[in-house]
Amino acid sequence: MSSPKIPRKRIDALIAEQGDRQRRVFRVMAGNRAVWVKYGEKNYRNWGQRLLGQIASLPLRRMSLARQRVYTEVTRLRALRRAGFNVPEVVAIGPDYVALEDMGETLDSILRADTGSERVRGLVSQAATLLAQLHTVGQWHGAARVRNFVVLDGAMGMIDFEDPVSGLPHLYNRVMDLFMLTLSLTRRAPEGKLTLLALEAYGRLRSPWDFRIAGLLLLPVYLLLRPMLPWLGEDGWQITMCLGTLYADALTGWFGWLIGRPLGD
Repeated sequence: MSSPKIPRKRIDALIAEQGDRQRRVFRVMAGNRAVWVKYGEKNYRNWGQRLLGQIASLPLRRMSLARQRVYTEVTRLRALRRAGFNVPEVVAIGPDYVALEDMGETLDSILRADTGSERVRGLVSQAATLLAQLHTVGQWHGAARVRNFVVLDGAMGMIDFEDPVSGLPHLYNRVMDLFMLTLSLTRRAPEGKLTLLALEAYGRLRSPWDFRIAGLLLLPVYLLLRPMLPWLGEDGWQITMCLGTLYADALTGWFGWLIGRPLGD
């Protein structure tokens, strides 16, 4: 059931009263109702992210980048809600922001406190299954990190659909979704058990070809980074460990995938 909309003038007033414009995303309270305000401007971490963002946003070039992200988020959220996915409801739309309903606690915040309980294992499986369901209907996330999976009243949902990735091939989007989810899990649980659990849950709904294609596209990165493991910084080490879990090992796991076994023993 949809929640009541809040007039944009009311959201503007709440932003003026409670908003923190030093941040791009912040929460305001409309009575006892939490609303998240997201502005469209975004700082990219490096030139590679900026280049991909520019390429992906070419179909929307008539708009400013900030407005593109608002448009993309609203359009995708409405489409995903119509398709039955648990994503935020759009509460209000401003010229350069979107206001969204609160969706509960992020999976990332849960993993910061606990990575070993049965509850956490169940939530990780739910997140991977939800991503597989998204891919099964021809959709993608675009930022499928654990911080963008949320839990409210036991139900798993997804947030953050602002990146305009429609200009990129669906195959690329699918592979990057899987990689971002497994990498973010590896960062919270470096031993790889949650990463493997997510891959198993994802693989129950998806074809083994998803793993083979991901393996083919990501193998050069793994082969480049693996010999340099002793000299890599934290990010490089985590990427290598994530891909190592993905392949099980550089030979046996890869060969197993190639002949049709989704995961190495």
